[in-house]
Amino acid sequence: MFMVSVPLSVVIGGPVSGLLLSLHGPFGMQGWQWVYIVEAVPALALGVATYFYLTDSPGRARWLPEAERAWLARRLETERFETERYATRRPTLLRALANSRILALVVIDIAICALNTGVGVFLPQIVKGFGVKSNLDVGLITAIPYLVAAVGMIWWGLNSDRRQERRLHTAVPLGICALGLAGSVMIPGAAPKMACMTAVMFGLYSMQPVFWTLPGMFLTGAALAGSFAAINSIGNLAGFAAPYAMGWAKDATGSFDAGLLGIAAVAVIGMLVALRVAGNRLAPSMPRQPDGAQVSPASGGTMAGGTVPG
Repeated sequence: MFMVSVPLSVVIGGPVSGLLLSLHGPFGMQGWQWVYIVEAVPALALGVATYFYLTDSPGRARWLPEAERAWLARRLETERFETERYATRRPTLLRALANSRILALVVIDIAICALNTGVGVFLPQIVKGFGVKSNLDVGLITAIPYLVAAVGMIWWGLNSDRRQERRLHTAVPLGICALGLAGSVMIPGAAPKMACMTAVMFGLYSMQPVFWTLPGMFLTGAALAGSFAAINSIGNLAGFAAPYAMGWAKDATGSFDAGLLGIAAVAVIGMLVALRVAGNRLAPSMPRQPDGAQVSPASGGTMAGGTVPG
């Protein structure tokens, strides 16, 4: 539920950006300048709000009822205990960075970041290559795959929780991404290509909430926080390189096909690594909420009628 805001932001932002790009003249600024200004203002405002609203622990979250604060604190402590109980040695940041499973997760995140920037950044240009002229129409068409991705993200996460399974729910979407990219290159026609791109976005976004549960299955505390940082930092190097690779392929060949196939190959590597990642076991301890409902420590639980991210 938390991460679904990412594809929904494109569903809203795509058409809005298309409209803003058509603004020319007010205050002597071009459309692209208006995009930068209008889309920066909410981020600046929310940055200030976040500083005062978010807390470092649930125990300090005054916006949560006392019973929920206490339940969250107990649950976090139970997760920490269970993770350390099944570890051969107490997890630390240095051990986490030397852990083969963390390195495997880095490879998977490289595939995710390559898909995110290599495909996502260029999707409006790919759509425009179908013969769409208006920036607004490009924004509206580009929003379709992200809308499907938002719905798929919720469904796929719920399915992963019901089955209490993480590894295949990370690997299968990567395979869908690879097939979608290959299909977008090989299948003729704008509509089939767009359907393939929709499958790519479904796979890309549906896997991410599941993927980020994997480190918490064998790490806790500072080691877990450090592993998130390491995975993100190294993975984002692919996010830096992928747009350059796509641009180079477009300049060299006149189309995005070679770049898309290259990213498809990276997705296949990520899928194969995901299939071999150890630590698919979910912790056996099942903490209970104040109302007595049973929840899984490694996934989400329900609280106050909604889903709580793990």
